[in-house]
Amino acid sequence: MKRFAWTTILLLLSSAAGFAQDPCARNSPMTDQERFVRAEIQSRIDETIEAAEANDFSAKTHYFAPDLTVKLVDGTVLDRKRLEEDMKRDSDWILSVSDKTTIGIECIELRGRKAVVVTDQQFVRTVPDRKDGSPYELVTNVKHRETWVYTKSGWLTRQIEELTQGPTYLDGKPYE
Repeated sequence: MKRFAWTTILLLLSSAAGFAQDPCARNSPMTDQERFVRAEIQSRIDETIEAAEANDFSAKTHYFAPDLTVKLVDGTVLDRKRLEEDMKRDSDWILSVSDKTTIGIECIELRGRKAVVVTDQQFVRTVPDRKDGSPYELVTNVKHRETWVYTKSGWLTRQIEELTQGPTYLDGKPYE
């Protein structure tokens, strides 16, 4: 009986917070509305990848909510201003972003004007060697939980949380 009570309390608390801890752990099929919202958000994510390939900073940040925050795996929280500063610094260092870069939505949980999606990102770019400047392909893999909100401008990213950092590769070899 105690186990049932604690499980019920945890479920109620996660529901009260608005979203389950893991939107991918659902048993029901997606609704038509969830499929539609998923496609809308995926389209916006795809546009940001194209913007990264074109090194168009304004387009990369176009779908950021004004109050966007990013929580890194180590617990560090970045506000939009700090994130944009870091993105500008990185764009000066990155030689090019590959069309092999992908960000796919694994699952979605929709609650009114908010959507939580879990994404799997593979970021492929060419960077210079720190010693001689020769180009290397750098590949990182990160899983995110992203909260998107529907506004008069459509869906915008309000919060991103890094869930896991997968393997990193430099010229196809594992890199630590």
